[in-house]
Amino acid sequence: MKSSGDTVAVRDALRAGFGVSLVPCPYVEDDLRQGRLQAALEDWRTVETTLYAIYSSRLHVAPKVRAFLEFLVEEFGRLPVLPAGGAR
Repeated sequence: MKSSGDTVAVRDALRAGFGVSLVPCPYVEDDLRQGRLQAALEDWRTVETTLYAIYSSRLHVAPKVRAFLEFLVEEFGRLPVLPAGGAR
C-alpha cells in the first residue's frame, strides 16, 4: 500500500485510474459532478478534523488575512470562525 500527503497528486492519480482514496471534497467535487470520478462508500464518514487559522491580532486584521479567512470558511464548509484566543 502506498500513501501520499499531497492531495493534488492523489487526485491526479485518481483521475488516471490508480485506485481508491479518501480525498477532501473541495479537491474532487468538479470531477464527481462531471463524472470523471465516482464516489465509493458514500455512507462511510471519517473522523471530523478541526482547522485552525492563527493570526496576530483580531483588532486590526489585514485585508489579505481577512480575505484568506473568508476563503477558508467558504472552502471548508462554512464552519464557525472563532475569534483569536479560540474560546468557545
